[in-house]
Formats: sequence, structure tokens, C-alpha cells
Amino acid sequence: MLFKKMKMMLKLTRNFRAKLCEIDLLYQQVIVQLSIPDRINYCESLIYRTKEDLAATQSSRSKKDLKKILRAGVKELEQLQICCSHTHYRNRSGNEHSNLATYQNYERL
Repeated sequence: MLFKKMKMMLKLTRNFRAKLCEIDLLYQQVIVQLSIPDRINYCESLIYRTKEDLAATQSSRSKKDLKKILRAGVKELEQLQICCSHTHYRNRSGNEHSNLATYQNYERL
């Protein structure tokens, strides 16, 4: 019976999608205190860097962890963009964004 309960708990945690502030200590302790545009820039940078790392890694365990970070970053970015959906902002490259279309392809990971 204990084994069945443990197995159920593992299934629940396996499907759990972590929030960025739960897996990224820098975001949790520092970035959340910044303005929304700065937090958006951080998430965009995190997504870019994580994609690069994901393409370069060979380890399946590392890929799993990177996908978890990527999903959390995309989710946080979506939430931040909803918060400021009525205003436009510019990312680091100077491009103006006002919707989520640029990031929708990451949702499938």
C-alpha cells in the first residue's frame, strides 16, 4: 500500500510544471523585484540561452532539465506579457512586442 501511494506521488510530481521562481534562484531573489520590462528581458534572455544549451547538450537528463527551465521561462514570459498587454515594450534587440505570437512555438516542449 505504501508503494502505491509513493507511485501516485511520483506521477503527480512528474506532471507538475514548476514556476520559474521555484527553479531559478536568481529570478526568485533578484529579478522579481525589477520592473516588468526588465523581467521580460530576463525571460527572453533565459529562453534564448536555454535553447542554445538544449541544442548543444547530448545528455538526456540535461535535456530534460533544460526543457523544464524553458517551459518555466516561457510560462513566466506569457504571464508578464499579459500583465502589460496594454503597453508595448522593446526587447534587447530593439524589436517591439505586444503579443505572445513570437513565443507560442515553445509551448509544445
